[in-house]
Amino acid sequence: MLCRTFCTELSVTEVPAGLAFSGVFQDVIGDRIGGYLVRDQGASFLADDGAFLADLEAANIPVMEGPRAAFLRRVLEPANAFVDEDTFEIRTPPFEGEPSPRAVVDFLSALVRARDVAFWSQERVRSTFVEDVIAAMKGHFAGKATIEANGTVDSRFTDFPADAIIRPLRQGYTTAVFIAQTIDKLTEAMLLAQELRIRQERGPRVAAVIDDNNKFPLQGRKTQRAINRIHTTVFYRGDESAALDRLGEAADLPAA
Repeated sequence: MLCRTFCTELSVTEVPAGLAFSGVFQDVIGDRIGGYLVRDQGASFLADDGAFLADLEAANIPVMEGPRAAFLRRVLEPANAFVDEDTFEIRTPPFEGEPSPRAVVDFLSALVRARDVAFWSQERVRSTFVEDVIAAMKGHFAGKATIEANGTVDSRFTDFPADAIIRPLRQGYTTAVFIAQTIDKLTEAMLLAQELRIRQERGPRVAAVIDDNNKFPLQGRKTQRAINRIHTTVFYRGDESAALDRLGEAADLPAA
């Protein structure tokens, strides 16, 4: 009975390019989520029509970079699928011969999961970026330092929590890292830096990680004032490894 019920919800139709298929799940306007088995000169591949991601980009919801792009990579990976940056299609590489039924079901499942990216709020994107940077720091500084999320440099500075604290295992300085996507976060970093100076604390360092310089008001007086008072400021997007290296230098961690 279960098999008959689910199978009646699957649709497979011949089209000029190959096959069109859809399943039980629907998008926000009630259309079934589906894709195509494209037979292109003997090399078959699976793809959607490209409209979903293209519509998000047209609505100024970036999906080709940042946390949304990272999310799409994760949910598409089990189906061996990817986003074609030229066409906005979600597709697979060519198969040797025809894809198996399981490959088609996995691809359809990935298309369904990918729809979640449309419902991310700006707060979710910011939270995911912070999580991604902290995870990258943990991997980059493994064996050199521990990374404490949502911490303070010590108990005297509980009014100045940072997104992450770098605590060297041997050589280096405890460093408060503020992961900034708004000027408010930079201001928090500046306030801690000023408090450390007032108390003449020369040990802890303060660093800021800015998401993307193209989307940040770098020419504003508040931004310039904050950056000038923070020990180190790095720009993360598109140059992640170098940004992490600079954080390591700020904390005076061993280079090797």
